[in-house]
Amino acid sequence: MIAVQGFLARFRRRLLAERALAAAAAGSAAAALAGLGLEIVERVRPLEPAGAGLAACLGIGLVLGVAWLVRAWPAPAEVAALADARLDGLERLVTAHQFAAAGGRLPALQRADAAAFAGGADLARLGRPRPPLPVLGVAVVAAAAALALAWLPNPALQRLHRAQAAVAAQEQVAAGVDAMAGRVAAGARPGEDPGRRQALAGELRRSAAAVRRAPDPQSAVGALSQAQASLKALRDPTQGPRQEAAAAAGRQLQQDPLAAPAGAALAAQDNRAAATELDRLAQSLPAASPAQRDSLAASLDQAGAAARGGDPKLADSLGRAAEGLRKGDVPGAQQALQEAARDEGSVAAEDQFEGDTNQAANGLQAAKEKLAGAAGPPAPGQGAGPAQGAGPAQGAGQGQGAGQGAGQGAGQGAGQGAGQGAGQGAGQGAG
Repeated sequence: MIAVQGFLARFRRRLLAERALAAAAAGSAAAALAGLGLEIVERVRPLEPAGAGLAACLGIGLVLGVAWLVRAWPAPAEVAALADARLDGLERLVTAHQFAAAGGRLPALQRADAAAFAGGADLARLGRPRPPLPVLGVAVVAAAAALALAWLPNPALQRLHRAQAAVAAQEQVAAGVDAMAGRVAAGARPGEDPGRRQALAGELRRSAAAVRRAPDPQSAVGALSQAQASLKALRDPTQGPRQEAAAAAGRQLQQDPLAAPAGAALAAQDNRAAATELDRLAQSLPAASPAQRDSLAASLDQAGAAARGGDPKLADSLGRAAEGLRKGDVPGAQQALQEAARDEGSVAAEDQFEGDTNQAANGLQAAKEKLAGAAGPPAPGQGAGPAQGAGPAQGAGQGQGAGQGAGQGAGQGAGQGAGQGAGQGAGQGAG
């Protein structure tokens, strides 16, 4: 019986090799068909990441192959029956297996006959195990079709990638605008209206939220254009005339020796320095001679007249200072000059606020250009859309610097170049 068992063990190994090839072919076909199905589905509903889908297909093939092999694992009786069938054993091996433990003369003769058959049987004449070619053919064809579909462009996947890039661009722009709002809120200066600064920061935060909520970059660009228009409404339309009035008054004060430093600062539209110099002028009045006071009063009258058209408040302060000097009321003249200094301080604060507003508007313009790039080519008739709305970025000589800072705040990648371009264009428009 030992010879029979050894022969059946060798035949069983050969049978396992055949069935392992069949299981591998079945698993490969299943993985290839799953991959082909995945590529077809991705033409309608793309999946990300693609590696997860490929891993799932390979997992399906592996599970199916292992299940196939487990199901086809041969039992000892099946091994004996298949060996008899393939080697013409006339059921010798099956009988020997069935009566392996039986006693008696007849079972012993059957076992001996089976042993003699097993000793003369040659497994080599069966040839090498052959893989199931039809199943492998299905696997090869399906794999080739899946690879061809994977190599060809997938419009649905391209749309998904563009949508993901647009979402990322909107989030980056919104984060930049939020950061810009934080800088604006923290940049309050003495003498300015805090309500207007809060309104500026609030408008920027609202525009950032609108960009995040926008369904696409074009809608986000529209939200930023509305924010630019709102920023334009925050500007003080009297700021330019007040600056010109201060410069005209400064040119008159430059003619008086005592008021020359204040006049030079006013003429240069350096309002903060002008506020300091006017305050110093007020402090110097008690030490001035009568002749100096008379000369200064005449210059103050001329300066007030020059400023009256653009800044009545400054003109009134300068006029009262001149009147106080002529009447010998030095404290009154000092108080009037100090009021003029405070007026110039408020003009300086407003000038800084205007610069921050210009910077924010240019930053929004840079953000619009970044979103326009993420949206791809514009539809017919919309080519000029993202570039519109640059009007709120107009400023008196501060466009380029503001554009650089705001461009950086609105998001790296759109930043400095876009901000400079918007600022230069705005500065030229204001000129």
